[in-house]
Amino acid sequence: MIRSLLKRNKQSNNQPVDRVHSGSLGAAIWKNRSERGWRYRVTFSRSETQANGEIGYSRGFYPEDAIDFILLGFEVAEWFIQDERLPKAIRDELAENMKSLFRRDDGVALGNGLAG
Repeated sequence: MIRSLLKRNKQSNNQPVDRVHSGSLGAAIWKNRSERGWRYRVTFSRSETQANGEIGYSRGFYPEDAIDFILLGFEVAEWFIQDERLPKAIRDELAENMKSLFRRDDGVALGNGLAG
C-alpha cells in the first residue's frame, strides 16, 4: 500500500508544467531538478489518429510539419520569455535573440513583431 502510494506521488510530480500547441504538434515544458538547481526542458510530439480511431502521439515528424514546428518553437520561446520563474537575464537574452531573427543585416525589423 505505502509503496504504491509513493509510486503514485512520484508519478504525479512528473507532469509538464505547461503544454503549447501548433497544428497537430505539441510541446511539453518540463521543470527538472539538476545539480545546478531547477532546469527547464521541452519535448515535442505530433498527435495522430490511429487505425482504431484513438488519438496517439509520435516523436516523428513529416516534412509538411515544418512550418508548424517553426511556429511551435516561437510559441515555446514566447512562453519562456513571459515565465517570471526564469531569471530576468535569461528571459531578456531569449527575447533579444528572438528579435534578432527578424532583423535584416541593415538593422531593419522584418515581420510583424513576433517576438515583441
